[in-house]
Amino acid sequence: MGKPGDEKKSGTTSATAAERAQKRDAAKKLLEQQMANLFKEKEERERRKGELEAELKSMGVKEAEKKQIRTDHNRREILYAREKRKQMTENDFDSIHVIGQGAFGEVRLVRMKGSGEYYAMKKLLKEDMMRKEQIDHAWAERQVLVLANHRNVCKLNYAFQDSTSLFLIMDFLPGGDFMSLLMNRDTLTEAETKFYAAEMIIAIDFIHKLGYLHRDIKPDNLLFDKDGHLKLSDFGLCKSYEGDPTAVTIHSASNDDDAEDVSNEEKKQKHKERARKQAMSTVGTPDYIAPEVLLKKGYGKECDWWSLGVVLYETLVGYPPFYADDAVKTCKKILKYKDTLEFPEEADLSDDAISLLSGLICDSDDRLGAKGGLEDFSKHPFFAGVDWDKLGDQKPPFVPDLTGPTDVKYFEEYRPVDPSTSKHKVQPSRSVRKEVGNKEYVGFTYKRPLADAGTRKGIDKSLYEKPSS
Repeated sequence: MGKPGDEKKSGTTSATAAERAQKRDAAKKLLEQQMANLFKEKEERERRKGELEAELKSMGVKEAEKKQIRTDHNRREILYAREKRKQMTENDFDSIHVIGQGAFGEVRLVRMKGSGEYYAMKKLLKEDMMRKEQIDHAWAERQVLVLANHRNVCKLNYAFQDSTSLFLIMDFLPGGDFMSLLMNRDTLTEAETKFYAAEMIIAIDFIHKLGYLHRDIKPDNLLFDKDGHLKLSDFGLCKSYEGDPTAVTIHSASNDDDAEDVSNEEKKQKHKERARKQAMSTVGTPDYIAPEVLLKKGYGKECDWWSLGVVLYETLVGYPPFYADDAVKTCKKILKYKDTLEFPEEADLSDDAISLLSGLICDSDDRLGAKGGLEDFSKHPFFAGVDWDKLGDQKPPFVPDLTGPTDVKYFEEYRPVDPSTSKHKVQPSRSVRKEVGNKEYVGFTYKRPLADAGTRKGIDKSLYEKPSS
């Protein structure tokens, strides 16, 4: 028979052993990640060097000039290597304004100390991410943003973390989102829609070529840069083609019939009133979700093209094609889309526009973009006359009227989150916070290489200054 207290001592020993094992696993994972990063960095350096040599070969410059260009390149690589070793914190940035809030954190306009450049800082609370099983989503967003270097995709410049939060430092896109434009304009013309649709298609096609589904294509996630060009953002629901994407299930006690006696004007108004209320929801609106996703069937990149069709319908008509008073009714309409999809006469849509929308809001096998991606759209008559390679050089239909780099008129007013009023006032202990950071988010830190195409650069005052006479 054991002595009194032996059982308690044994439990303590087991707990200590478990803690040691946990620390050992975390250290092993950290070491493996660091080694993987070293090999990846070497590959990236070799890639950049190869690209430079190929460019020099095509330039036809003298050997002395080539030598100087190589020296400048090596200097940038050394600077980047040194900068990478410096640990970043939230204190490296001055907060200017809250420009967005969501279920897991907020987005702020910030100014980087030293450089004076402006960025959008997305701050995600680790505790909430873990509680709501969003760890994979945070990683997916980070991974896609690291890979993405495209004029129609929001760019990630830095990623780092502290004991309680994850930080994504992205380009600040001061023109607001596409939903705001629709709410102000009601509908856009077909000529305007053609331009924006082309930019949306280019962005979605690029993400697909990276091997990812976006899974959350909607007006709120399409942002305008300072020149009025669209950029795709918010990759929190992104998923690689590998594996079975998680289907969406909508729960409700409603058993109302599908039929609704609501005019098109009422649909427009009610949709506008509801649109912004969905922004902070963890579920959001099902308006843009493809039927194969709702049915929990296997699905692929076709689901993004369906969502694009819904966005373009809303752009031309003024409300989504399957609008209803609640989520369940909307889902029923989506599943019965062959019977519920209508093109109102007052929208006065052209045959080409109806053809485009019908080619997107249809069975996944027949959907535009499903097989040929961008090429499917380049052949469609709705896009006749579009120079896909030069869209970035054209003046967009809407150009933001900005007074300077801190102008946030195109964003809603948000109050900064007060930790004392949070639903989760009890903060995790120091040891728990360390465990979260070391285990679930090892390797999350990132700095975009200075030598990358387009170079890492935020907005600064010079971009708004008028040229001297």
